[in-house]
Amino acid sequence: MNPSRRFLPLFTPDENWIERPDLYLLARMGSEDGEEEGVVRQVYEVMCRSDGTRTELDSFGKTVERHHIRQKLSERLAAAHVVLELVRIAATTGKPPSEAKALRLAAFNHHKTFRKSSLESLERNFRRGFSAYRNTAHLQAAMVLQEPSILAIEGSVENTVRFLSRARGLERFMDNNLAGGSFKWSPWRVPPRIPITSDISVKRLTIHELMLIGTAPTPG
Repeated sequence: MNPSRRFLPLFTPDENWIERPDLYLLARMGSEDGEEEGVVRQVYEVMCRSDGTRTELDSFGKTVERHHIRQKLSERLAAAHVVLELVRIAATTGKPPSEAKALRLAAFNHHKTFRKSSLESLERNFRRGFSAYRNTAHLQAAMVLQEPSILAIEGSVENTVRFLSRARGLERFMDNNLAGGSFKWSPWRVPPRIPITSDISVKRLTIHELMLIGTAPTPG
């Protein structure tokens, strides 16, 4: 195992789950890449202490969750959608995707639905979000896929494992298709004891989308 790889600290040294791994996962996902691990750990510990006898958070814990976990959700969703566009490009073309093309597609599809900002402005927003949450982008993408939903993991080890399995599949996709070269990728990895769900169901790119990113449609 590569010692430079960092894994989500969801297990103790003797391979047992930490207390409420779902809450640590939420704390990590709500933190930008530049956030110190000590801050993430403090948020997690506050949430754990809010009420250790119940699977649901008490009012204090929910306040922490609301202000930390749900902040900058638009940036986190941007990071997620860039990952999913990377998957769509690879699934449609059969070739390694590029970050620039995924950013263009994410901005285009958001603009097509909401039309509240210029395409150029949206692309800058997606670039900023992906930059801030690049190293948890596979987790953010699993949140968007909702298999299961992020709300369903709270208090449920079973759903937390399902969520992490999906995220690990996305992590492997990024490793196989983008890691190395100019692409910067230092993820918070899913622990290897979590099984991989690699079947990621996405819609293939339309001809218009292929033209947008300068890729000719595949013959036949």
